[in-house]
Amino acid sequence: MSPTVAKEMLSKRDLSIADVTLAVGFSDVSQLNRMFRKLIGVTPTAFRRENGPRLKDDNVIATASKETHRGA
Repeated sequence: MSPTVAKEMLSKRDLSIADVTLAVGFSDVSQLNRMFRKLIGVTPTAFRRENGPRLKDDNVIATASKETHRGA
């Protein structure tokens, strides 16, 4: 497994973690989880949460929520 390739793929939200797992040569997500945690220090899910790009829909929802709370 190439940690660089896995990290790059995880940064793209259009790929599922299962897709990344297969693309980097593992047959099971648990295998990727173990190796990724060993090499990077966090699970693929935690890495994606901390480093992946925000989705446009996330920003729209967050903005709408803030406006609702302000009484707009």
